[in-house]
Amino acid sequence: MEKPFWLICVTHMLVEINLLIQVALIPVITREFNLSLLEASLVATVPSFVQLLINIPSGYLADRFSVKHLLFVSMLIEGVSGLLVSQTTSFWTLVLGISMLKISSPLYHISGLSQVGKLSKPEHLNRSMGIHNALGSLGSAVGIVSLAIFLSTLGWRWTYLFWGFPILAWGLIILTSPHLQVERRIEKKETNKRDELQKWSLILSSGFLIFLIAIAVREVGATGSSTFMTTYFVNRNLSESTASLIFGLGPFVGIAGSLSGGYLGDRAGARKTLNSTIIGCTASLLILSLVSHVYF
Repeated sequence: MEKPFWLICVTHMLVEINLLIQVALIPVITREFNLSLLEASLVATVPSFVQLLINIPSGYLADRFSVKHLLFVSMLIEGVSGLLVSQTTSFWTLVLGISMLKISSPLYHISGLSQVGKLSKPEHLNRSMGIHNALGSLGSAVGIVSLAIFLSTLGWRWTYLFWGFPILAWGLIILTSPHLQVERRIEKKETNKRDELQKWSLILSSGFLIFLIAIAVREVGATGSSTFMTTYFVNRNLSESTASLIFGLGPFVGIAGSLSGGYLGDRAGARKTLNSTIIGCTASLLILSLVSHVYF
């Protein structure tokens, strides 16, 4: 693997550090700001809507700026937003800070993933994506574990403060690195109406739409269950730090899943691996709906 690939993967790890902290904090925020569960869920929903809206302009920016500058901006937003959240004293400034954090994710993913695709040989693309995603899962796991530690010692705000400075430092490393010199894609090719129709026919094909629906349904189930998982644990008389620690086991399993998914993708093909993954997600959610004991 080349140095640019690892620079991108480490950036992915740092982007994902704050990914699950916001939902793990829901029972803490509910108690601290005296909120209802519905009000506390805004910490998850409002930033997600912000992330959704920023995806299209992020794609536009990725076509016009180099990957180095977009990764730097992503780290800058992530670090500054984390420092802002660490100093918040009201619920709405907390939602604002976390919403700003969510802007960094699409800025990174659209430019970072496209660059991983360019750096990887076609026959090793699945493996490269597996390693890339494993670093992201590692970042999520480290973020949750650090939250559990700070919850039992200095307080949850120190988690964002602790990671804000390394993220900003990595942004400067990315900006000054000579290994991410990528030309801007500013050339425009003339296209006729037939070419445009062919592009839209690919986007609106039945296979691609079925794929999008399957991913969307999976996200509904996974996001809905993970958002209130720590709240469920706390309501079952576990401490907030213990609930966060158990919640952090998911990303650790995700590391193994990413690596094995990349391996299987190279061996069995992306289509079969994706089908197996969706079936596994469905089975996991069904099991979750049936169990009643907290350890199960």
